[in-house]
Amino acid sequence: MKNGSHEKVNYMYDGHEHMVLRVKGKDQQLNTLKLCITNDSRLLHGHAVALDDHKQLLHAFRDGKQENLGWFLRVGMKRGLGSYEKEDYLQGIVYWQMGGVWMAEFAHCANRMPGITAIQANSAASPIIPSPAIPLFSKIMANTRAVLDVDTVVGPEDAISHQVFMLDEIATEQRIRYDDQTNYFLGVCREHAGNVTLEFNNVMDVEQLYKSLDDGEVHHATEATIGAIGILSSNKRLYNACPILVLGTCKRETGLQQAKVIQTGLDALDSIQPKTRLQTVSLSSNGETKWGKAFEFLTFKHELAPESDIFQMLSPLKYLNLLVGNDDLTCDKDFCHVFKRTRDLLLHPRGMNIMDVHLLQDLWGLPASTSSSPCIQAEREAIKLIGTLFYEYLVLPYICIKFLFSEQLQHLSSAAFLLLVLYRRSGKDFIPTLLYQDIQIMVKNALFCVAKSKIDISNGRFWLLIHWLTGTTELANILAEHPEWDQTPRQILGSTIDHISPATWKGDVQTLMVLLLNCWKVDDNTNPAALTGGTTTSVLLDHTLNVFGEESGIRKLKDVIAEEIGETALETVPKFSPKTLDNEKLVNKSRFLSQFVHRHRYNPSSTDCLQRVQQMS
Repeated sequence: MKNGSHEKVNYMYDGHEHMVLRVKGKDQQLNTLKLCITNDSRLLHGHAVALDDHKQLLHAFRDGKQENLGWFLRVGMKRGLGSYEKEDYLQGIVYWQMGGVWMAEFAHCANRMPGITAIQANSAASPIIPSPAIPLFSKIMANTRAVLDVDTVVGPEDAISHQVFMLDEIATEQRIRYDDQTNYFLGVCREHAGNVTLEFNNVMDVEQLYKSLDDGEVHHATEATIGAIGILSSNKRLYNACPILVLGTCKRETGLQQAKVIQTGLDALDSIQPKTRLQTVSLSSNGETKWGKAFEFLTFKHELAPESDIFQMLSPLKYLNLLVGNDDLTCDKDFCHVFKRTRDLLLHPRGMNIMDVHLLQDLWGLPASTSSSPCIQAEREAIKLIGTLFYEYLVLPYICIKFLFSEQLQHLSSAAFLLLVLYRRSGKDFIPTLLYQDIQIMVKNALFCVAKSKIDISNGRFWLLIHWLTGTTELANILAEHPEWDQTPRQILGSTIDHISPATWKGDVQTLMVLLLNCWKVDDNTNPAALTGGTTTSVLLDHTLNVFGEESGIRKLKDVIAEEIGETALETVPKFSPKTLDNEKLVNKSRFLSQFVHRHRYNPSSTDCLQRVQQMS
């Protein structure tokens, strides 16, 4: 009894101390068994996973799924060290940018692609910095550096490339957003942003902003102004438009205010030109009146100087308007918008007046006439003249991919002369003045850009095409690096003009052999005199006619922009906290802004984004 009872003796003979020791021993034994079972389970699970991978590999070999074999082999060889290569992340970025987060997650689950977190972590694209108010010189420069691949843009040391600064506006949902890059509110109009503090430091800033919105001191941005650069190049990596400017507007600013915004962007592009060797040759936008007024301030300042390199090529072109801006800058109008407006004009109930014949939409359906009546014959000739002008001379140069570059310029020159003759005879009863100006500006810009290309770029090529703004510059670079991923469905290829690019154009677009004077001169087949009843062009036109004179609304103006726009000093973005104090609790600023709107504003009645953008819910 001194050493205790034997371990196999019945419990009734054990004392209290020995009972406690025997219970502890049993507990230790049970814990050991549990750990052994757990280890065995993990080992069996690992073997099961390995067996499952082996079965999947065998199934992949059996089914011939070549796209999955590399993934299975990498998993087997690099277990725990990562299983994706650069191409996998690039494909994931394409899924993400084209289809959003849902598409990226679907590819992750269905095709074993990287997850959205891994995709975002491996994305090398720098985000575009939006402007909460008046755009700053420093932010535009930062965006330009972010979207331009300087190593791809820069060619030989003495080579200069041309670019177009394009501007347009898109509708936005009218609500306030928080930008975690700059610590500023977004979604406020730039015209009145100076009336309120846009920096988000505390809760009072949010309350003051919404109070100013209620009082009308500042407004929601109904549209977003997008500024992008389009490099005139056949390189697919450079051809897509690159956004460098994003800011909100309430559509209440004047043409002069818009001109200041454009001038700031031009100054930023000029400052980076020594590094990129990209020269801005043109401003481009749609046919909106305020953009036209802004372009008037910037590109109709003075006559083309005789000292200019392009003066010798353009000065002999009779009736061509030679008003330019600084550095011979010209403006352009998007031909898609011009074509749409001509279509609307043809469908308008008031019709148009052509050579004293009033055309209505009803005349289009008339069959061919054999009547000798002068009135009927004049109507048929007027209808034929419309087809010649709007289709053969204006539309065809942009959609016929077999046209030589000289043929394109000849057709546009014929359109300019014919428009001038018809507008001189019938005035705005023929077409609206603004549409007439936009078409002439479009033709003029093409001639000026070709002249600059002949001077700056030896053996250069030029395409009369439109630049497309991609969802992201990174996406365009990826598709250019891997063209096998950028395959358009076969059923939509063909004659549709939406898919014309420099790669699809078959005609010779070399500028070296193009003579602008020969293209500008109207030949026998396209002479307005032959199309308008035999009257010579010199009689139809007054030698002193200034198409862009006082009557048309475009005037010579002094340089009022340079005096009012100074170069904004580079500013460093201060560090800030992404959280704010709400009821003695730190809350993420984006989350607080959303909760504030839900507490003090109405909840949308629909989850449809389009209805919210149109303020229908």
